[in-house]
Amino acid sequence: MLTDEDKRWIEGVLGALEGRFDQKLVALEARFNEKLASQLAALERRFDEKLAIQLAALETRFDEKLERVETRLLTEFHKWASPAEKRMRGMSQMIFSLDERVGDIEDRIKKLEGKQ
Repeated sequence: MLTDEDKRWIEGVLGALEGRFDQKLVALEARFNEKLASQLAALERRFDEKLAIQLAALETRFDEKLERVETRLLTEFHKWASPAEKRMRGMSQMIFSLDERVGDIEDRIKKLEGKQ
């Protein structure tokens, strides 16, 4: 059977062991947190690098597609505008000739009215 003195001694030893265990646990937790922070920082750097590379690739592909769309749009506009411009020139010439004819008719009418 244990005496009170034995119980106190065991409690003291257990208390000392618990204190040392707590110290080791705190130190281990600190090392773990440092290691985790270091690994997280490295992972974040790698993620940022890969993200930057992927964003640059996406930007390049977007620029290429945008250039193709612009080229197609300008080509289609040119296809539409060329005949329209020719038609407008033809109409301008037709209107100009009609203006000349109307002017000639007005001159003839003035001459006829002057004779009366």
